[in-house]
Amino acid sequence: MYTTRAAPIMLIDLKRYGCRRMSQTFSTKATPEIAFALILARDTGQRQGDLLKLTWADFDGKYINVIQSKGKVKVSIPATQELKRILRQVRAKRKKIKVEATTILTRPDGQPWKADHFRHEWRRITKEAGLDGLTFNDLRGTTVTALADADCTIPQISAITGHSPKSAEIIIGRYLARTPTQADAAMIKLENARRTNSTNRSANQGKKGKVRK
Repeated sequence: MYTTRAAPIMLIDLKRYGCRRMSQTFSTKATPEIAFALILARDTGQRQGDLLKLTWADFDGKYINVIQSKGKVKVSIPATQELKRILRQVRAKRKKIKVEATTILTRPDGQPWKADHFRHEWRRITKEAGLDGLTFNDLRGTTVTALADADCTIPQISAITGHSPKSAEIIIGRYLARTPTQADAAMIKLENARRTNSTNRSANQGKKGKVRK
């Protein structure tokens, strides 16, 4: 069972900020490089610092392999079909214009990001989009919540985020927001349980009636 409580971060509504459904406000403000970074973070659940250091050698065509700077935990994240497609497109475009940077995420000029510069650009764009206060690492919490909504187990979530299974439930409690999807799932289980109990009671009453006869 998940330990749920209000998460102390701002969560992004994936229906509004997913790749195809990214809000018009954000997409008109974001540069292609920042939009790509958002998608990469959304589909991997990794921290900003680790994603900025990610190189093409870390992507083998199927998995994105990350050695996290925090704890030196190694995770191999299966790339979604959508992310694979985008990575192929980005790599082909960079080869065409002869961008030499080995990092997956780059500035508009094709050079690797410096952490301070990236944070400045992210802050500028979110502020212009009316999302002031939203940090890039909030996407990590959004990914955890999306995985939980997809009915992933805590070990499965920790395999993506890099948390140890032993501490995952406590740590995930920080990120896991109460979402309508989880509320819907809980109510469906409650109604199913009530129907099952009602059916069992009716069956038991029917058996008792037959015995009396």
